[in-house]
Amino acid sequence: MALADQAALTPGDIAGILDAFASCGGERIIVPFFQGLRGNPVAFPASLAAGMRTSGKNAVSRAFIDSNPQLIEQYQAGHERFIIDIDTPEDLASFGKKTGPSASLQDRRKTT
Repeated sequence: MALADQAALTPGDIAGILDAFASCGGERIIVPFFQGLRGNPVAFPASLAAGMRTSGKNAVSRAFIDSNPQLIEQYQAGHERFIIDIDTPEDLASFGKKTGPSASLQDRRKTT
C-alpha cells in the first residue's frame, strides 16, 4: 500500500520493497525504515488483507502493524525517501527546498 503524498519515491524504491517481499516468500509485511524511523509504502500478503477485510479491520493500519510485530520484516533503506511525505504547506516548502520542482508547484497554486 502506497501513500499519494510520498513524492520523493522512485520506481527503484518500490522495486526494493517488492524484492524484499519476494525474498521472504510473500509471507511477511515489509515495512521500510530509515535511521530508525518507519516509513511507507508497506507490502503485505494478500491472504492477510483478505482475512482482515472479513474481520472488518484495516490490514495496513499502523495500529495493526504495531500489534503484530511477528508479521513484520524490516526493510532498511539507504535513504530518506521512504519517510518523506507532504501533508502540509510547510512540508511542501521543505520538499521544494530539497528538490526544487515542487517549489514551482506551490507558486503556481498561489497565482491561480
